[in-house]
Amino acid sequence: LSPRSITLTLKGELEPPVVSGVTVQATMIQPSDGNRAVISYNVRGETPLGAIDLVQFQGDNPVLRSSAQITDADVNAVSLDEFYAYAAQSSGVQTRPAPAVLERFTVTSSKLELDGLTEAQLTSFATTSAVSTGSVVYATSGNGGAVYALDPNDLSVLAEYPLDGARWVALDEANDRVVVAQG
Repeated sequence: LSPRSITLTLKGELEPPVVSGVTVQATMIQPSDGNRAVISYNVRGETPLGAIDLVQFQGDNPVLRSSAQITDADVNAVSLDEFYAYAAQSSGVQTRPAPAVLERFTVTSSKLELDGLTEAQLTSFATTSAVSTGSVVYATSGNGGAVYALDPNDLSVLAEYPLDGARWVALDEANDRVVVAQG
């Protein structure tokens, strides 16, 4: 089989955020419900810096609606459901039991709300991904980590399965099977 020819058309661009004087790099984008998306950012190297942008589409044009700058963690991935954005992070805060953190932001009226942030400490150096069904949040963490099922209300761990090097979690179209990529 030969590859099909495809045409790509650029519809819009956004400048990445500047956090503590450093321009961060996009790590992923997750479209949601047809008219909005979330974008996660971090930086290469030792300095933990990250951000999350909430974008709304007006026609084909992306419009930045809200941005959260994170000065003590890289944001490796982000997921969005109807009410929350879930940020998979590697924290630079040394007082935590492990630097892997899943942080939940409330999303209201196309805005990230920073009041009442909820977070879960996970094993490993980094939380690598997250996805929500609305009733369960699944997250992965890297070396020495696991795949987790968490309660979306308080991010308490409902179940976990040790899986060293878990890199990504996704759901099938029916949301009844969890798929994990391991590195």
